[in-house]
Amino acid sequence: MSRITDRSEDILDFKIDFAYEGKKEKTLDNVKGTISKGQCVVLCGESGCGDNAIMMTVQ
Repeated sequence: MSRITDRSEDILDFKIDFAYEGKKEKTLDNVKGTISKGQCVVLCGESGCGDNAIMMTVQ
């Protein structure tokens, strides 16, 4: 389950818990962050680390 809170037009808060369908173990567990307006964010990691799961959830 993901929760995205727009505190204002300038800030995006998020908390993500995510598991693929049929899997017991979470791919993402309690991932939190804040993105401010105008901020450039780069998300990268090794294959299978969850970066794609975060992008699918935040979109």
